[in-house]
Amino acid sequence: RATFLLMPNWTLERPAVIEQIRKDLAWFARTCPKHELIFLCNTEEERRQIAGVGGNAIFSNHNLMISEDVFRPLPDVPVEYDAVYNGRISHTKRHYLAFEIERLVHVTSSIGELPPAGDRAFIRRLQAQSPLHSIAN
Repeated sequence: RATFLLMPNWTLERPAVIEQIRKDLAWFARTCPKHELIFLCNTEEERRQIAGVGGNAIFSNHNLMISEDVFRPLPDVPVEYDAVYNGRISHTKRHYLAFEIERLVHVTSSIGELPPAGDRAFIRRLQAQSPLHSIAN
């Protein structure tokens, strides 16, 4: 018997992905009946959707594994932002999850998913969320 913890590195909140997971879970149950898969979901909605197709899923954001002893503001440096959002310019990234944070800095870059005009429009939309939001790079 074995249990596998699955931690996706991108959102599963897409109908085609959930449908594929449903098929894969059925195959896995037939092929490996003594094994268990547990999805560690980044959002409650992901958990709900995975459970809806028969998966064992718990809400366990990937940041849970980050040590606050290592990743913390330096004591002698003033804090300028409430949070940092690190994500490329892409419609698959969920920048909107941080829009309600008052003082936010985005660390972002383009890998060519959008044309240059699309990249610029994307950045303008991020900057328009709040005068206290900024782009670091």
